[in-house]
Amino acid sequence: MASLTGGVAYLTIWFGISMGCLAVRVLPRRWLFGFADIAASICFNFFKGFRTRSIGNLTAVFGPRLSPVQIEDLARQSLQNFFRDLIEMGMAYHTSPSHAPAS
Repeated sequence: MASLTGGVAYLTIWFGISMGCLAVRVLPRRWLFGFADIAASICFNFFKGFRTRSIGNLTAVFGPRLSPVQIEDLARQSLQNFFRDLIEMGMAYHTSPSHAPAS
């Protein structure tokens, strides 16, 4: 069962990165970060294991200084920042001189 789960996770990640690379090439730049935020929100809600682990880690760090709602918001924002970073890496990769059209 673990290998099936790992295979599904690998395919999901591969598909997400492939679609992100396509989006970077096709969509206007101003849409990309909104797209990343929507994708991060969907993943945050869909992947319970990630959400639980992130909230647990943040609770261990911040303890009583933050409410459970604040900790959940911080975990969600962290995933949104990660997705935005992936978009920025894709933009940098696809705008590098080695990927520029030959003139």
